[in-house]
Amino acid sequence: MRLWLEEVKVELAIILVVMLYTVVIFADLSLPSTVCTDVAVRCALPDPDPPCLPLGAEDVCDPSEMTLSVCHGKQCRAADINNIFLYVDYVFLTAFMIELLIKCYAWGFRYFFNAEGRTCEIVNSIDAVVVVISFVFMILITPSIGILDGKGAESVQDAMAIARTLRLVKIFRLLTVMNKLQKSRSTAHVLRKKAQYRRSGSPVERVLEILTRLKKHSESAQTRDDIAFIMDIIISDQLYSVNLSTATAGLSKEMAAFIQNTGVASVTRKAAAKPKPAEAEASGGDANGGGDGGAPRAAGRRASFSMAATDATYWVDQLFEQDAVQNMLQKYHLWEFDPFAFDEVTGRKPLVASVMHLVKVNNLDEELGFDCSKLVRFLTKVQDGMNDVPFHNYMHITDVVHGTAYFLSQEKLKALATPLDFYTMILSAAMHDFDHPGYNNAYLCTTRNHLAILYNDDSVLESFHVASSWRIMLMDELDPFAGLSAEDYAEARQTAVTTILGTDMKFHFDHLSKFKTRASGGTLDAPDRKDMRLILAMCLHGARPPPLLPSPRPPLTRAALPPPLAAADVSNPAKPWKLSSEWTSRVMTEFFRQGDMEMDRGLAASPFMDRAKTNIAQCQVGFINILIKPFYEEWCAWLGGTSEQDCVENIVKNIAMWQDNGEEVLGDRLAQVKTRPESTPRTAAAEGAPLSVTKESKAGDS
Repeated sequence: MRLWLEEVKVELAIILVVMLYTVVIFADLSLPSTVCTDVAVRCALPDPDPPCLPLGAEDVCDPSEMTLSVCHGKQCRAADINNIFLYVDYVFLTAFMIELLIKCYAWGFRYFFNAEGRTCEIVNSIDAVVVVISFVFMILITPSIGILDGKGAESVQDAMAIARTLRLVKIFRLLTVMNKLQKSRSTAHVLRKKAQYRRSGSPVERVLEILTRLKKHSESAQTRDDIAFIMDIIISDQLYSVNLSTATAGLSKEMAAFIQNTGVASVTRKAAAKPKPAEAEASGGDANGGGDGGAPRAAGRRASFSMAATDATYWVDQLFEQDAVQNMLQKYHLWEFDPFAFDEVTGRKPLVASVMHLVKVNNLDEELGFDCSKLVRFLTKVQDGMNDVPFHNYMHITDVVHGTAYFLSQEKLKALATPLDFYTMILSAAMHDFDHPGYNNAYLCTTRNHLAILYNDDSVLESFHVASSWRIMLMDELDPFAGLSAEDYAEARQTAVTTILGTDMKFHFDHLSKFKTRASGGTLDAPDRKDMRLILAMCLHGARPPPLLPSPRPPLTRAALPPPLAAADVSNPAKPWKLSSEWTSRVMTEFFRQGDMEMDRGLAASPFMDRAKTNIAQCQVGFINILIKPFYEEWCAWLGGTSEQDCVENIVKNIAMWQDNGEEVLGDRLAQVKTRPESTPRTAAAEGAPLSVTKESKAGDS
């Protein structure tokens, strides 16, 4: 019964009845309270016997008119209308009584009191009292209408008294009806919002509305507490948070500590106006890659292969004419494409070659109108800006560019992504780990590194990567977005910032839960712009290999755009064993390198970063089963095509390889990974070098 009363048709019917009754009351109150009588009226005589009835001004007879039927006829028509309204009022009161009885049956005493029975529902109680009294009054008055047909002044005066009483009751009832109408208007507003929610696909407020009603009318205290918990979770934006204590139950202590470092956060970045190069120089920025004041160039950075402006694209064309390069590029669309072999055939220029190949194959330069010479110079600066560290080097970003392009080339995404999306995501993949020091956010925060101070311990490296790489673009000859309209530039920047910041692994569980929810609801099959950014970020997250541990600080929760998910970000375990094992050796080498630095500082080594205690196979199996496999199963199931066969099957095979053979499956590489070098290379950023750089150092870097 309660559900029936909440149905749209029932709510609309109540609204219609209340509105009609309001019109009836206003019309009734606007009529004179005239009573019909058959007593002779002699308005022209000074002393009529019997005396005249008190009439309204409009009913006074013309003194010269001695025909009584004229006045008598006017009075009788007015009385007939009042009688009609009296019966109509009776019909409406009967309807309201039925409504009251149904609600009393549906909710019982809680219709008049709250769930605990302590507080009175004043509006409902007053409305019920007025309806009942009015209904009883009408039952008593209606039979007495026949008296009004009697003769004599006494009968007429009694009728007039009854009419005045009815008028007072109607005025009082009008207040109650107006309250009903106000509630009906609120209900109508809710109905409009429901329709809007269905159109917009944003059900949160509707869910809260439904839960509020259920909580209000629930008979069980336990049910009310449960509903309150659900509402608190929704309002606090923690609906998709994963209870890591439960998720890590049964895992080893070290693996649990590894997983527990993930958190939940949402980041909003708006497109900003493009600064002028002169302004950037005045602010002390470094066009060579220093972010927000300029992070100093790290020792051990690879040498530049920059070229003169006139040769910016010529050498790329010459490179593509080589047979070895052409043979490799013919396989670029395959998931098992080997970036290490591509690095060799391109003469250690794989990043520029990869991006320029994708630009030419997809005609992006013709579609968007950017300058390829500036793009080549920008990519050259980015590759030069990568530190010589075991994992987060130029090969890493080259691999992520390939993974991102692979996902964007799947039929489902090709139909959704625009040329600007494709171009922006390829550049985002190239920039996403720019100038990475080889240490994770936790290390930078614990050691109070200048970058952690600058970015308030929040997605430190991710913020640094996007800011420092974007600073390169402040020089016009290095701007890959030059030539785009202001709208396209703003959209590209917002997409790039959102997706790069989303590569922080502390967002992993939160983003995966949201993607599953939106995909299961079908909203991603016809996405709006926000959903499209989420999908694009999924590409980057799955294409990028798993980063080092994120910051261990408490998770942040902020309202924002749909949080960026990303899928090229964790791709290494989904690659064929030859590639996957190579990336594993590299990332574990970097892990152990950080562990050495931590112990040298008197700190405890982070989980899986102690080379003497860590079992690489156990580390990989736990990481893949908890983080990677569930992610790719959801992502590839939605993406379709060959992605599931390419990715998920490799994951299953790699898990079996680690479980069956242990870390010894790495062969000779195991000893190299487990042996500590005589000295640990240190980058300037990891050592907490000062933010500012001198003009001389800038000139030297250029």
